Amino acid sequence: MNAPRSPRWGQLLLGLALIAVGLLLPSVLPAGSMDKSLLAYAQGGLAGMGLLLVLRWLRDRIQR
Repeated sequence: MNAPRSPRWGQLLLGLALIAVGLLLPSVLPAGSMDKSLLAYAQGGLAGMGLLLVLRWLRDRIQR
């Protein structure tokens, strides 16, 4: 019943996109539009979610 899922390429692409958006967020936003601590939380959250998706994709790929 708990068969390993096949790795999904969309999951990998979404993860990489979230990491990229998290890293590029300060250069996209106008200067002074966000508090620095809020910007750091947003960057960490986006990049962290992307990293989790990529690691989950790798785990599924290895188990297959």
